Amino acid sequence: MRPWARPLRVALFTDTYDEISGVGHTFRRLTDWAQQHGEQLEVFCVSPAASSREQRGSVTIHRLKPRIPLNYYPDLYFDLLPLDDQVLAYAQQQPFDVIHVATPGHLGLTGMYLAAKLSRPLLGSYHTELPKYVSQRLTGYLDPSFREDPEACEYVAEVSSALTWDYLACFYNHCQRVLVPSEYTRQQVAEHLRPPLALFRRGVDPLLFTPARRARPADAPLRLLYVGRLAVEKNLDWLQQVALRHPAWELVLVGDGPERERLAAALPQARCAGFLRDEALAQEYADADLFAFPSLTETFGNVVLEAQASGLPAVVGDRGGPAEIIEPGRTGLVAGSAEQFEAHLVALAADPQRRRQFAAAARARAVQQSWDDIFSGLWGQYRQLRYPWRRTAWRRLLVQLRDSEHPLAVGLLAFWKQFGRRRQAAAARRAPLVTSRRQPAVPEDLP
Repeated sequence: MRPWARPLRVALFTDTYDEISGVGHTFRRLTDWAQQHGEQLEVFCVSPAASSREQRGSVTIHRLKPRIPLNYYPDLYFDLLPLDDQVLAYAQQQPFDVIHVATPGHLGLTGMYLAAKLSRPLLGSYHTELPKYVSQRLTGYLDPSFREDPEACEYVAEVSSALTWDYLACFYNHCQRVLVPSEYTRQQVAEHLRPPLALFRRGVDPLLFTPARRARPADAPLRLLYVGRLAVEKNLDWLQQVALRHPAWELVLVGDGPERERLAAALPQARCAGFLRDEALAQEYADADLFAFPSLTETFGNVVLEAQASGLPAVVGDRGGPAEIIEPGRTGLVAGSAEQFEAHLVALAADPQRRRQFAAAARARAVQQSWDDIFSGLWGQYRQLRYPWRRTAWRRLLVQLRDSEHPLAVGLLAFWKQFGRRRQAAAARRAPLVTSRRQPAVPEDLP
């Protein structure tokens, strides 16, 4: 079958898939969509337990166990031997049209290597504010005496952020295009990366996340909800300050992380529900009254969109993707400081009528974010990269001719090699003549 007549085949390399995270959730939904629409997709992801292969219709999921695993974050692993010979041998036998690297970990490096080796278009996606995460974590690991020195903390943050951006630039600059989830992220990334940037937003399931699930009575005590990792990069100090000043409010923390024990000890009224999925998660959204999300490092914020679909007014930080999801003054409020964050929550807590208005508007806005539209647009990005009529396309064509066993391809290749040899021989014969013409004669009587 001609390459342009067969279905598009995409290879997705991601270091997070089965884990509970916004990135993993997005690509699990992508595999569901590809299976429903019969699109050819192969996912290469990490499995700390054992390697396996799962076939789901037109979708194949390869779960790969790291050979020398480095657990750099809860449930996330980096393989110190990034290029697996079995993966490389298998991928080189597959007629992939586009390679998508979703994360800059060891599987992302594998996808980047294969794109260069097979001369395939490489699409990257940027999902996580790694420079900020690295800076905040390294600062937290400093000795207490150093943490009290603002200049030392600032120096560590600046150097670690610069080094992280250098690595990300080395990784993503090999891509023909890089996808980002929000305009804010596009502006941040554009300062460091060369490839063109395009938006890859997120969707929500309005049938799963709906206010119709609510089971708590309307006159129950006010309940705040936070969904996400309990980690230092989520700026949870804002939320802790609010909870300490308003002990009568109920607080539900859905998620897990290094900060869980500290928050549980500091906030006796908080209920730590751990990681939840599907119906259990949707039920917590529906039973809450306000969604509090203080993170300032989110590239998008899937949980904010889920809260909006569940009819929850949200108060979020003013940096990152969540501020773009919220329509301030209509579906929620945006805070630029801890004091403003608390003031917005207090104002909404005291005004049930305003909360109901925000809830209705938030639901109406969120249901317009369809996963089907999001992934159809992503597949359109793949098609645009399939045959970019540039020199790289001609290079891929020559590679296909070289590797083909078709008689016409073999004959063309033999002709080209013979023609190339004759051109080299003719150039070699002309070289002495051209050199003698360019050099002036030197009289013998000159010293």
